[in-house]
Amino acid sequence: MNTMTKVIVMINCDKPDACIVELAGELDMNTSVEFRNKLQSLLKKGPKMVVVDLSGVRYMDSSGIATLVEGYQESYKANLGFYLVGIIEQVRKFFELANLIDFFKIYHSIEDVFMVRNGD
Repeated sequence: MNTMTKVIVMINCDKPDACIVELAGELDMNTSVEFRNKLQSLLKKGPKMVVVDLSGVRYMDSSGIATLVEGYQESYKANLGFYLVGIIEQVRKFFELANLIDFFKIYHSIEDVFMVRNGD
């Protein structure tokens, strides 16, 4: 039985200098290429910060994590903020196993990111 996984990527750049990337579905080897392409295209536009909302992601494998690491690295090179929010426990375990919990700037919600950024 061949079951194709799917990820939905929605990008909203309505906030000044910030883009919210909402993901829903599964971020795995079948879907990470689509996400990577959209993320790289977004980063080339140069928003001051990118917030990736993972609250709709129910499963993620190493290719999904690799795509996020690449996004972070590209953001870092371009001096852009790169934040992750809404990681559910099941997905968080992958970050812990890969020792990446402290690598990323991870917040509970999008609002938390903006509260911290406004406090800087």
